[in-house]
Amino acid sequence: MDKAVGVLERSRMIVQEVLASLPTGMSVAGCAAATGLPRTTVHRLVTDLESVGILARSGKVWVLGPGARTLAAHAPMEFPDVSRLRRPAQQLADVSSFSVYVTVMSFGRCYYLLRADGDTPIRIFNVEVGEYKRFGESFAGVALLSTLSRTRQDNEIATIYASPPPFLDATPEQHTASIRDLLGQMDSAGWCGGSGWVHGVAGMACVVPGPEPRFAVTISGVESLLDDAKRSALAPAMLECAEQLVDVIGLVR
Repeated sequence: MDKAVGVLERSRMIVQEVLASLPTGMSVAGCAAATGLPRTTVHRLVTDLESVGILARSGKVWVLGPGARTLAAHAPMEFPDVSRLRRPAQQLADVSSFSVYVTVMSFGRCYYLLRADGDTPIRIFNVEVGEYKRFGESFAGVALLSTLSRTRQDNEIATIYASPPPFLDATPEQHTASIRDLLGQMDSAGWCGGSGWVHGVAGMACVVPGPEPRFAVTISGVESLLDDAKRSALAPAMLECAEQLVDVIGLVR
């Protein structure tokens, strides 16, 4: 770890790791491994953060404290005006005929910013604009999860295994194996896709290149129409949409 990294930056790194580990929480050892900070440094900083209410002890791990929740409740959304993001999303929806979402990583979750619909007669409404989902609950979430450290990925997968989403149309073992497969797809192809999480629903997603906060694009449709061959055919258009969003997001920032 660069000695030039100050206390505030080290504290931010620790809070970010704790946030990503929720609801299970993060141990000092786990936080040290994820951040590269010495355990003694992590222990000192989490104790300081506890004293001001940002972190709190929960057994042997650390979770967010009441001070962090208060700050989060009053923090503005990163990009409340998403009108400029709609055009590329709608173009992808028109080309694909399916529904397209643009999401952003926010407060350790996948937040759905907007939806654009194509002309397919059967539409999927298993997620709403303005909804937060854990990273392991959607294809967009897995795409965003792929940008995080392996430790944070493992924490999210463990959380999903212990507390699977109620809509899941698979066993926890099947679902977590699917998440790891999708992460592998992100590493090898730059996008991921599949079906079987929700009965009759398929999806695909990729990350918008750029700095934090991370954005993702996802296509959602009926499994019989958005099959493996269709997903492969649409992948270039989805990746092109992500590239178009880079400049647009730069304007929104």
